Amino acid sequence: MSNKNLKELNKSKQDSNIMSGVTDDNNIDRIRDILFGAKTDEIEKRFTRMEEHFSTETAKLKNDFEKRIDSLEKYLKNEVDSLNNKAKSDKETTIDLINKQSKDLDTVTKSMDKKVEKLDERLTLKQKNMNDQLLEQSKSLTNDINDKYDEIKKIFDLGLQELRNDKTDRVALANLFKEISLRLTDDFKINGSS
Repeated sequence: MSNKNLKELNKSKQDSNIMSGVTDDNNIDRIRDILFGAKTDEIEKRFTRMEEHFSTETAKLKNDFEKRIDSLEKYLKNEVDSLNNKAKSDKETTIDLINKQSKDLDTVTKSMDKKVEKLDERLTLKQKNMNDQLLEQSKSLTNDINDKYDEIKKIFDLGLQELRNDKTDRVALANLFKEISLRLTDDFKINGSS
């Protein structure tokens, strides 16, 4: 049978099947066998083997991928747990260090407070001593000033007394100066002389 005859036969069969509404799988397989022959079976077997091979490879890849994901999940979980433990340990260490430093700071603060109190007491005592010394010196100076004032007043009173006594001498001295000035100007005339 030639290809042309086969095509016509095939076409007439398809037309009759379509007309009758009956589709027969065996008829299609026969037609395929007639048209393509053994090659179709071989291609189908190849496709079947390829599908099986792809299914097997896909299953292997899926299994391998799942194993790797599980391994990665375990690794990440271990790393996260390790980091959490380290963070917890670091946190505890930091808290201990902060508590220790806080205690040290309290100790230093108390020590400084005591030193400041002692220094304040010493300054207060020194200030009191200085005030006492200044008061003593002030009293001493006031007494010295009063003594000097009394001495100066006595001297002044004595000088004043002497001046009163010498007041008459002043009039005589003034007359003497007057006489000298007249003689220097040649205006002086002695009584009885012309």
